[in-house]
Amino acid sequence: MNKAWHVSPVGNHPIRGFSGAATAIAAMVMALPGHGLAQGDGADILALDPVVVVSTRSPRPVSEVVGMVTVLDDTDVEAGMVSDEASLWRYIPGIQVESSGSRFAARSLSIRGIGGNRVLMELDGIPIQERLAVGAFGYAGRSGAEMDFIRRIEVLRGPASSLYGSRAIGGVVAISTYDPGDLVTGAGAAGLWRGIHASDWDSTGSSLLGAWQGESAGLLLGGSYRQGHEADRSADPPNPDRLDRDRAAMLAKLMLQDDDDRRLRFTLDADRDETTSEMNSILGQGRFASTTRLSGDDRATRTGIALDGHRTQGDFLAEGAVFLRETRTRQDTADLRENLARPVCIDREFSYDTTISGIRGRVSREFELGGFRHRLMFGAEHGRSRLEQSRDALQTGLLDGQSTNVVLGEQFPLRDVPVTDSQETGIFLQDEIDSASGHWTLIPSLRFDRTRIRVRDDEGWRQANPTAEPAELTVSDVSPRLGVLWRPSRSFQAWGQFASGFRAPPPEDLNIGLDIPLFRIRALPNPDLNSESSIGWELGVRASARGAWLSAAAFWTDYEDFIVSLAPLGPDPATGTLLFQSQNLDRARIRGIELEAGAPLGLVAPALNPFTAGISGYWAEGEDRRTGADLDDVGPLAAVLFLDWANAAADWELRLSGTFTRGKLRDDDGIQEYFRVPGHGILDLTAAWRATDRLTLRAGVFNLADKTWWRWGEVRRMPADDPLIPALSAPGRSFSLSFNLGF
Repeated sequence: MNKAWHVSPVGNHPIRGFSGAATAIAAMVMALPGHGLAQGDGADILALDPVVVVSTRSPRPVSEVVGMVTVLDDTDVEAGMVSDEASLWRYIPGIQVESSGSRFAARSLSIRGIGGNRVLMELDGIPIQERLAVGAFGYAGRSGAEMDFIRRIEVLRGPASSLYGSRAIGGVVAISTYDPGDLVTGAGAAGLWRGIHASDWDSTGSSLLGAWQGESAGLLLGGSYRQGHEADRSADPPNPDRLDRDRAAMLAKLMLQDDDDRRLRFTLDADRDETTSEMNSILGQGRFASTTRLSGDDRATRTGIALDGHRTQGDFLAEGAVFLRETRTRQDTADLRENLARPVCIDREFSYDTTISGIRGRVSREFELGGFRHRLMFGAEHGRSRLEQSRDALQTGLLDGQSTNVVLGEQFPLRDVPVTDSQETGIFLQDEIDSASGHWTLIPSLRFDRTRIRVRDDEGWRQANPTAEPAELTVSDVSPRLGVLWRPSRSFQAWGQFASGFRAPPPEDLNIGLDIPLFRIRALPNPDLNSESSIGWELGVRASARGAWLSAAAFWTDYEDFIVSLAPLGPDPATGTLLFQSQNLDRARIRGIELEAGAPLGLVAPALNPFTAGISGYWAEGEDRRTGADLDDVGPLAAVLFLDWANAAADWELRLSGTFTRGKLRDDDGIQEYFRVPGHGILDLTAAWRATDRLTLRAGVFNLADKTWWRWGEVRRMPADDPLIPALSAPGRSFSLSFNLGF
């Protein structure tokens, strides 16, 4: 496999990966004599125009897409020396990595300020499990593909319920892994060996992929292993946590195909994560005032199986898939409290299991009618999922050896969420209508969804919530979308779209119940939750000429009945217990701007031909329209700048990247003073040497100035005096080395 080192991922362009704000270089490019951005149809346009699927569920070049779509591929993963979720998205303004502490690491994504389970994440077409957080000792997040298996990632920003249903009210992240044909051209065999060491987590990883391709069949097998240790925190916490992480993953694919463009693909993927931890940063403070040791042992296994088929005949296309994904999470915590009058050890266990299965299919046909070209698509899908969660605990006296299952007033085992079965059925219709001139495209779509949630008779949940009845529901909704694309030339496009979305109340918000009498904290179920709904508008432009590019979009989304999970209600007047309950906000609004631009500096002066520069950014604000308070999920103003250099032979390349954000403070809620997340400016320098056509070596220095900084998505809800804040700072100066060998 021969792959050159590929620089500069940019969201909607062949140079991919940066999505965001860019007026400076955009103005420069448009001002160049004779180099306007809409110079006509021929050699001025960028030579490559990636094809994406996520925006319409049918292949379309990026230049014909309505909306902002971020595209990353394997070359971006390699060039960025990516080793985990945080490093995958570090140069993408508007996409935030969310976390719940150093022990549980990065666990979900936020797009345009909407995150958690509102963003649909798929791996090879199979939905990824949703996250669930229960207190300080249980946090099961969302985990995608092994980084070295990623062939392509497409991110659709904003409401996408008209094509993807209830789980996509905030957007879609569609991850695809390698197929045999991605490694082998024609018939034969090929392989790929990768390795990386990153000092920020003292982590080392290696992967091996092998593929064989014949005339009518192909096979791919891959394995990967990574291990890492405690993070290098830029704030230098006085009592750093100790973390040891191991991840093993495998991928297998079998492809059958013929000359009539019929394809059948079987996919099996599996991975296992294990983390052991010693949480030293919070010992002796707050609720851990008497704790002398807090250790964790966390394990998660995921297995996915899918069978999908594809058939084309002329202008007719049919696709279908069946899939199953199981996720098993176990988290054990040992809480040693030697400073009590009666020293004890509290052993806790948190488990969270999900099973997702489904079937989906779609058919489409292209035809001409009334002087217009139509691509009419009809699709249907049905999915089932089961959620099983439980907690157990045992308190044992260190001196007398006596044990009890009553800990801090809770009697174990128990469930915070009852065993829940969900069914989701969706039917959608879309038409892509091209005018005879090819300058206009109209894309109307409509989807009907029905969600049904049923709860099993669950003694564990009833024991923890003796006065509440578990809620069940059946809801349905219709999600329309209308997009318009104008292409006066091949190098300039403008678009506008209206998109609606909805999200059925999730089981964990309907029925979560938590009561800790000793700390006078209680979380209440809310069977009266309404479905969230959204109405979004977006306007944008996209242009390219002579290697320069510009893309800009403004968006505005109004939400009704927006669900805030475990919102504080204040103290119970009768008991003084602090109450929490998931609530519907009357109305919420998020609006913002995304811009990106870049150009070869040779457009300014021929002597600068080896250099390419770019800038991207994101600004948004969110408002609870009932109270006027900011929505704390919406991240601060962010921008990324880069400068690339490549020698004439293209076997040496350098990149200097700068990531900048503005400081931000969560609004005062009258209950807690929150940590003000400071702004930061971080510089990274990476280099690549293509030693041979098959071997590429890379090196990188990240956070060159060794600045102290935090990611908004990891600390935005932290109290100002929380002792964990230094332990959650982002890495200081770190180094990475990697190689990529094709054979």
